[in-house]
Amino acid sequence: MISRTILTTGLGLFTATALSGCLTSTTNPDLAQLINDSITGIEALGTAQPSPMPTSSSATYTGAAIMQVGADNFDDVQRVFGGVANLQANFTSAGGSVSGEITNIVGAENVSTSALNTAIYSGSVEQIEDIVGAFTPATGSLDITDGVITGSTYRANISGEFEHEGDTFAYGGDGGGYFQGTDAEGMKFYGDTRIDSEGKQMTVTENGASRQGMVYVNALAD
Repeated sequence: MISRTILTTGLGLFTATALSGCLTSTTNPDLAQLINDSITGIEALGTAQPSPMPTSSSATYTGAAIMQVGADNFDDVQRVFGGVANLQANFTSAGGSVSGEITNIVGAENVSTSALNTAIYSGSVEQIEDIVGAFTPATGSLDITDGVITGSTYRANISGEFEHEGDTFAYGGDGGGYFQGTDAEGMKFYGDTRIDSEGKQMTVTENGASRQGMVYVNALAD
């Protein structure tokens, strides 16, 4: 079985344990397919990163975003959101820039992140749909801006807010990612409320109160 490194295992969003129960709504079948396609597409590119990077072109990427919000990133049960990520990279000889947005956000409270992990790692589109199919719509979006490409990696800001079931979630700070595939056919973005080794740190609030969380995007060139 190919390991799908969608979110850091330590965060609990995609740690593998037995599925404790399934929802059977078919509200978001397109999201389930997008999650599966973006993950398997990134996997198919292998571990190679582009070398050399493109230096005089632009590319757009589409994929799935997964977000979790909670009191502690290590808790199994979290509020989980999914959405559509549209990113653009402008490559130059000096590196280039990245921008984009996460839209069509849906979510649910009390999601077992280990169950979602099981569906992602070893399940089917239908099993992913068993979980995300019950997610309800949010209003609002997130922006990824001011991304600066250095080599095959980049650092970018994340901002914006959305409302879900009467609660408002606001994002700030920065994250980053990298391009994948010999011709930069794929890219990833990640944001985490825990500061990383490069000093990147995302912020999340729920109704003005600080929360822990993360964002992770897998996207493929259009």
